[in-house]
Amino acid sequence: MAEQNQNKKPVCCPYCASTQIAPVERSYDGGLGCLGLILFGWWGLLLGLLGAGKTQLYCLNCGRRWDPRGRGCLAGCVSLFFILLLISLIAALFG
Repeated sequence: MAEQNQNKKPVCCPYCASTQIAPVERSYDGGLGCLGLILFGWWGLLLGLLGAGKTQLYCLNCGRRWDPRGRGCLAGCVSLFFILLLISLIAALFG
């Protein structure tokens, strides 16, 4: 067992290769909320909750954040597309 732990590489930043990493939890994204407000009105503010509560890794050296599971922008873009589609359908039905 001890040999397996010694062979593992430490987690490092993919941008600067620093090993000073801290986990952080995402909260409300004001930028997405403002974008949603501009595009869809008051209901669009809910877009800021997209990804809230998920854990990201934060580099203490360069300050960048990334998803530890390796899912990047594509997963977020697909989720955003379906949320926008759902909001559009609701607005068309009730607006």
